[in-house]
Amino acid sequence: MKKKVLATVVTLALSAMVLAGCGSSQEPATASYEETGPAVYADEAEEEPAISTEPATSVGLEDVTGENDDFGRPPEDECVAWEEDDGIEEEVVVAETGEIEGIIVVQNYFYHADDGVSNIFVYSVQAVNPNTGESTKIAEFSVRRPYNVTSEDSYYLLPLIGDTNMVGYDQRYFSSDFSKMAATKIINDKNEAHAGWFDQSGNFFDVTEALGEQSSDFGDPVTYNAVGFTEDDLFVYNDNPYAIFSAWAELNFRFTDLNALNISQEGNPLDDSCQIINGNKLYAISDYIDDTMCLVYYHDKGNKTVSAKYDMNSGEVIPYIPGESRSNWSGVSSPDGSQIAFLSMPKEGNGNPEIFIIPFEGGEPEKLNCDIVFSNDTSTSPSSILEWK
Repeated sequence: MKKKVLATVVTLALSAMVLAGCGSSQEPATASYEETGPAVYADEAEEEPAISTEPATSVGLEDVTGENDDFGRPPEDECVAWEEDDGIEEEVVVAETGEIEGIIVVQNYFYHADDGVSNIFVYSVQAVNPNTGESTKIAEFSVRRPYNVTSEDSYYLLPLIGDTNMVGYDQRYFSSDFSKMAATKIINDKNEAHAGWFDQSGNFFDVTEALGEQSSDFGDPVTYNAVGFTEDDLFVYNDNPYAIFSAWAELNFRFTDLNALNISQEGNPLDDSCQIINGNKLYAISDYIDDTMCLVYYHDKGNKTVSAKYDMNSGEVIPYIPGESRSNWSGVSSPDGSQIAFLSMPKEGNGNPEIFIIPFEGGEPEKLNCDIVFSNDTSTSPSSILEWK
């Protein structure tokens, strides 16, 4: 696994973090967290497949064919339709041994719950083999959210991901083994917010209560916001779930070790930004290359999303994907640094997002023919590449 400079954190992200207008009469579960063990991605061979550094072959992917539309627009989608589950619980297929490997993607969608007054929000995390395009589900989180969030005792602020939300560095929402997803619990009757996470069984673990940092009966309400996880599994939170990004420097940050949930410390181990604001342009960070360069995406004219390399010393923005006809986001570098995987969809029409891979130094992107179909409604069903492990 390549080491990246840690990036921070949620902007107004975790705040706005959910689609407006959703509700219910059933109180969400707040059971104690039980360790479920790490989800894993199976090695398909005894030896790790070699990744070619030759630009022409690009990890053995099939060549892109079809009409040239500045990008090399791919042929008709060849993926198998992705079926939405109609229940909250679904068995997650994991391997018995091995480490998570591949291009890690997350899909977020929702469907109407049977109670008629709420939605179920789903975050499905999958590892895609960069050689075959085959995917393995490594985690899935399902959270109920009422249509009318003020009608119940509590509700949750959930991660905002993808190019529409433009939050950046989405991998911080998940623990390193993908067994936990950061979330913030809003307690209506106390006007209080607690930081914590969901496990894959749908249980919310309240870190604020575990640390004894909730308010007393006569104390002022606390407003702790889940920021996310570091690569070495420190859980980070701050004291305002509704603060905009530019105000983060004024917030108080704390963190705790997942292996020692009895104490917290002041500070922000996710001390780099998940966004860069340069002039009037906002750049969402999708990956860190080194101490001086990161991969970003931003909105350009015509509501097009552009992916680029960003020099953090000079502020230079270097687009690395050719053409003007597509929106491209969530670029992540391969473990050896020779390639970049990203999501792309036509700017016009109803084409679905697909995974492409391009040499790090530039060239023609090649489509990864996978068995996942990403939704083309990126506002209500966004997708993101978290990392390439």
